[in-house]
Amino acid sequence: MRLILFFLSLCVGAAISSEPNKKDLFHKSLLPTVQIISKSKEMSGSGVVYKSIKISPNNFINYVISCQHVISPRMVINTFYYKDENYLEKQLSHGCCLVDEDKQNDLSIVAFLSTEKIPEVTLGTAHTLKLFDSVYSVGCGMEEYPRFTEGKINGLPL
Repeated sequence: MRLILFFLSLCVGAAISSEPNKKDLFHKSLLPTVQIISKSKEMSGSGVVYKSIKISPNNFINYVISCQHVISPRMVINTFYYKDENYLEKQLSHGCCLVDEDKQNDLSIVAFLSTEKIPEVTLGTAHTLKLFDSVYSVGCGMEEYPRFTEGKINGLPL
């Protein structure tokens, strides 16, 4: 239950009250997005880096929030590196491990090591959301590169 409450307090951070420009969306949404693929190719999905911590001069541990249903015992995380907002420069694969999961609420936290700091998703709270605010989501379903989806807030908790 702790995991679900933590995630719910984070995931609403993607809501943006004013219309963002392309560069803001790129930095706040696309850069922290990772692709998760099982080594058996049975499942794939996406997640977002919420924390990237330096643990030695050239090593970082990165924590990813994702759906539990894309997690498998043998999986890799792909990170994407961009030359600019329009050009994907390279993709790197990293071994990873499960930190925590909540099967009932379909949430998981996965960790992986990297030699560079990975951009972190911008976090927020539900307190600032209003009906019909714009929200943006990025996902890597079916082993595709990250794709944007736009929507509107159509309901709020009481």
